[in-house]
Amino acid sequence: MHAKPSRSFLLYVLPTATAITAACNDSTVLLQSRPQAAGNVAPRSWVTLLVGDSANSTAAVEVQILSVQQFSVHPHITMVTPDVDNQSLVRLREKGSIVVPINYVNISWSLPSYWSGVFSKVYMFNLTTLAQQVAYLDTDAFLVDEEADSV
Repeated sequence: MHAKPSRSFLLYVLPTATAITAACNDSTVLLQSRPQAAGNVAPRSWVTLLVGDSANSTAAVEVQILSVQQFSVHPHITMVTPDVDNQSLVRLREKGSIVVPINYVNISWSLPSYWSGVFSKVYMFNLTTLAQQVAYLDTDAFLVDEEADSV
């Protein structure tokens, strides 16, 4: 028997919600669930968020897509903000990810620019037409084990 190496990556496994209100100081975002699509809803999807126009971030998501395809039976979804360029969208779709455009969640307090899109992750709860459950992966996280679906 071999001990498995320990791994750490950010993962949220959450059921998609019917309605969620996310309060961000003075800003409030109401996320209403969309009606369930008949027959085409995956039991789970792996979800990430691509923010901004960065070739490096797009490449990281491409590697993540490949890791999901290798170690999971579930689909991959990439939520993208409006400033992700069209070439990146094409590359993600070609790799097999479902690309879902979202808007930024605006907050009223000052944060460093690299945190500007972090609150947009809450849009994953709106993916009810695509998945009954979402497993969130940060852009730089990858599946590395055949047992990833058992999480």
